[in-house]
Amino acid sequence: HRYQHNTENKWIHNADEVAAKVESMVRRLAPRFVLVAGDVRARQILTDRASGLWSDLVVSMDEGGRAAGADREPVDQRAAALVAEHEAREEADAVEKLASAGAHGLAVTGKAAVVEALRKGQVETLVLADQQDPDDTLIVGNSPLELGVDQHDMDALGTHGTVVPAEGALLAASVASAAGVVVVPRSAMPGDIPVAAILRYTDDSTPQAQ
Repeated sequence: HRYQHNTENKWIHNADEVAAKVESMVRRLAPRFVLVAGDVRARQILTDRASGLWSDLVVSMDEGGRAAGADREPVDQRAAALVAEHEAREEADAVEKLASAGAHGLAVTGKAAVVEALRKGQVETLVLADQQDPDDTLIVGNSPLELGVDQHDMDALGTHGTVVPAEGALLAASVASAAGVVVVPRSAMPGDIPVAAILRYTDDSTPQAQ
């Protein structure tokens, strides 16, 4: 009984430390789930200490404790499956939101229209296909939002630019304008296009989604 009591106390002490570290990581990284594995009592002690910040994120599994001889593979497999589930859900949500936004005129498709929207800070979410054209380029000036499809665009901005890979330029412009980024299978993109965007707002010059 004393051994069991000491073990329980040790688990409680460890759980307090782990819970604090998990909370810190959740604040910093905003994960989609927290996978808890191992001894059922140890898991219960830990999840009892989960704050409201991450209690709803907990996914428990019996296998994969840290005891000698415990197999780590089931934990890795479960984590990979959870990641795949969340990615698939996010991809489906992005495609659905793109279609819905397009129906209300709040989406643009294709590189030229997306570039113009990024320049004006209109993009709420950049939707990138997972397979980009490797030779596709854009022109970037002195800042990520000085962005053009060709030199005519840069002339209109009153600047010269450097030819860079399109995917990197689109991502940099999204970060600079505080836009979200979602990557989806190219086959799920409307018309097999490489890029689209969900907009915060439109103006008279905004190209309308086809």
